[in-house]
Amino acid sequence: TLNIRNTLVDDPPDGTPIDTGFASNNWWFNVGGPADSPSSPTAGGSARIAADTLSIATATINGQPLHITNNASYIGLLNDGSSQQSPAGFVDRAVVREQFASRYRRLG
Repeated sequence: TLNIRNTLVDDPPDGTPIDTGFASNNWWFNVGGPADSPSSPTAGGSARIAADTLSIATATINGQPLHITNNASYIGLLNDGSSQQSPAGFVDRAVVREQFASRYRRLG
């Protein structure tokens, strides 16, 4: 979980594109359901949180799926490639990269 978080807050192109830093600073992880972050969502953010929360069913803690949430209303747009700083799918790549590394560590 920490490795995924570290990748998402890393500098682009691997991490979240940075303009104001709001999106990069609002990654939250929770087990069993989307996280309630301590920061208020930006306008329209509540609806986007539900739509953009990534549930990783293959990454479980105590049998419950890991959820990655970002309360920036535009995080889905950033992950879709709206910024030239990071390519589309940077969130998905961070997750896949860590899942692969985790399996490799277990085999090694």
